[in-house]
Formats: sequence, C-alpha cells, structure tokens
Amino acid sequence: ASGVHHHATDDFDGDGLSNFQEYLAGLNPTNAASAQLATIPRPGTIQWQAKAYELYEIQSTTNLAAPVWTRFGTPVEPTNADISVRTNLFAAPITATVSNLPMTDPQTFFRVFKVP
Repeated sequence: ASGVHHHATDDFDGDGLSNFQEYLAGLNPTNAASAQLATIPRPGTIQWQAKAYELYEIQSTTNLAAPVWTRFGTPVEPTNADISVRTNLFAAPITATVSNLPMTDPQTFFRVFKVP
C-alpha cells in the first residue's frame, strides 16, 4: 500500500517491528496484534506464531547481560495445523510448539530464531 507509514522501514501499526520485518515473518504490518510473541505455557515448552514450511531454531542462554546463544536441537519446520489452516496454509498462522526444552538451569532464557 502507499501513503503515510507504509514504507518498508516504517512501523505502520506501532508494534516495534518495521513493515518489512513483519512481512518477512509472515505477520500483518497493519495490525499490532499480529506481533511475533513467544510464550512458555508450561516449563520446558515454548510456543510461537509460525509460517508453514519456514525453518525456526530455538536458542538458549543463561546470561542476558553477556549472552552467548546456543542452538537447541535441530531447526523446526512447522507443517501441522488444524483443517481450517491446511486449506490455505499461507493465509493463517500456525502455532508452533517445542516441548522438550532443557530446564537444568534455574535461569535459562530462550528465543526463537527464523533461519534465513
């Protein structure tokens, strides 16, 4: 689209991500509610909104002051979805879940990294 705040480097919906970053992540750059969020619904499990057939990896660190991020496991390729999503995989988001995260350190931080 054209107009105010519709350029690739703008943030039309004010969620902190540029329109181009949201486009690459498969999010809606005109809707702040579509911002990429990762949640931990229970210990050892992480969920995030994913695009079908994109590769993601989970990274962890125990120190946010001087982080050294290490990859956990192999990259994740979300392909499973409910029937309404399977009818048009690129029109609706998939909630990706990884549930075997190591919880050996009481202060472990995780992030989801989209593999280019």
